[in-house]
Amino acid sequence: MIHPSVVIDLSSNNSRGPIPRLSSNMTAIDLSKNSLSGSTSHFFCYKVNEPMKLEILSIGDNLLSGKIPDCWKKWPRLVVIKFCYNNFSGKIPTSIGTLTSLQSLHILNNSLVGEIPSSLANCSELLTVALGANQLSGDIPPWMGERHEYSLLVDFKPENFRKLFKEGFVEDIN
Repeated sequence: MIHPSVVIDLSSNNSRGPIPRLSSNMTAIDLSKNSLSGSTSHFFCYKVNEPMKLEILSIGDNLLSGKIPDCWKKWPRLVVIKFCYNNFSGKIPTSIGTLTSLQSLHILNNSLVGEIPSSLANCSELLTVALGANQLSGDIPPWMGERHEYSLLVDFKPENFRKLFKEGFVEDIN
C-alpha cells in the first residue's frame, strides 16, 4: 500500500512554545520564522525506536535552545535540515553522520562549539553545509575537499579554523 506524503508548512505563523511532536508519517515540516522556544530533545528523541519518514525539517529563525540532541538514527530519510538562527549550543552531534541521504545541513548563526564531526563524511549525498556564525574550531575535515563528483558548498567563519580551502584542496594556514 502506498502512503500519501504529509507536508506541513506553519512558517511565519507567530507560533510560540515548544516544538510539537510529529506523526511518524510526515515527510516535510516547516516551522521556521516563528517564536518556538526551549529544548528540542522531546521532539527529536521521542519514541527513539520508531523510524520517522521525515525528509525535510526546517526549524530555523526561532528561539530554540540547548544542545542539538544526539538521536538521529530514527530519522534515516532526512534530506534537508535547517536549524539556522536559533540559540543552539554545544557540539554538532556525531549521530548526524548516520543520515546517509542528507543533502543539505544548515546550522549557521547558533552558538555551536567544537569541531566538525568526522561522522559527517558518512553523509555521501551532502551538497551544502552552512556552519557560519558559530564558534566552531579545529581543522576542516579532509573529506570536504576530496569530493570531486559534485561541488560541496561550505559556509563558515574561516578565522576559527586552522585550515582553509584553496583552489579545490585543503591548505594548512599555520
